[in-house]
Amino acid sequence: MIRKQRSDQEASSIISVTDLSEEEKSEEKDLSSDSSYDEEYSESKTKKKRTEDYVTVRLPRKILSGDTLLTGKRHKIGSQAMTNVVASLLSQAKEVTSEDKVNLYKFVLSRSSTHSEGNTSIKNKARDVKRKFSEVIETNAGTVIISVDGKIVQEAFKNLKASKDHLAIVAQSPDFPKELGEQVLGVLIVKSPKGKDQLEEIVKVCNSWNISTKLFGVRFDTTADNTGCHVGSITLFQKTVGECILWIACCRHSIEVHIKKVAKLCLGETTSPHYPLFKRLHDNWLELVEDTNHSGIDYKSLELY
Repeated sequence: MIRKQRSDQEASSIISVTDLSEEEKSEEKDLSSDSSYDEEYSESKTKKKRTEDYVTVRLPRKILSGDTLLTGKRHKIGSQAMTNVVASLLSQAKEVTSEDKVNLYKFVLSRSSTHSEGNTSIKNKARDVKRKFSEVIETNAGTVIISVDGKIVQEAFKNLKASKDHLAIVAQSPDFPKELGEQVLGVLIVKSPKGKDQLEEIVKVCNSWNISTKLFGVRFDTTADNTGCHVGSITLFQKTVGECILWIACCRHSIEVHIKKVAKLCLGETTSPHYPLFKRLHDNWLELVEDTNHSGIDYKSLELY
């Protein structure tokens, strides 16, 4: 009796499956008989939209201005090179319709205009940066630290090379917003590395950026031009401000002072800017350091003193 019930159930399930398959087949026949469905399906399957070779855009008449020139300056692209690249790009323009004529003479494009517009864009950008920084500095609680560092940079102008002293000044503060981080106040050309010449530029920059009353400390190198008790730039700057400023001396230069004293004691006085022993070690360092073949300095055989 049980076997008979099972067989009846299996038979009914098989019949339902066959009925379902017959219904699906009938639907497929109906779809296949519908020619419009076949056409729509084939078109959606095969038809692909072709990407056009040209894009219609609106360009400013003064195409070389603003951010375009600032990008070129950032990548050290000269005015002539920028002009040539943009002119080559515009020469590839095509007419959209027969009525729309491409008139390239409307664009202001020349080396002289690119140069003048570049200087104007830099001034406008600097003015905008200073305006935004002034809004930040107004709410500062007097926690600004400026970093001062001087470098001798070789400049070339019309095939003439000359070395000039530059002074870089950067402002930092824990109260600055994260997107600002630090602000470069200027990279200036100074007359000489002497304290009085550097002081003049430092005071001028701090007054220009309105941070003279917000200073907390100064970071600098431990050179006599900075730390001299009478004519050091930082000493004179603190007297000019009229308030106590935290001195943050560069630790690396502080360590170099101790190394200099040890070298003077062991090797004696010298009028040369370099000790011959250290210079010979510097020139032959690549031959002494350990390489992939493990030849060179045997660190295990070195003795400690």
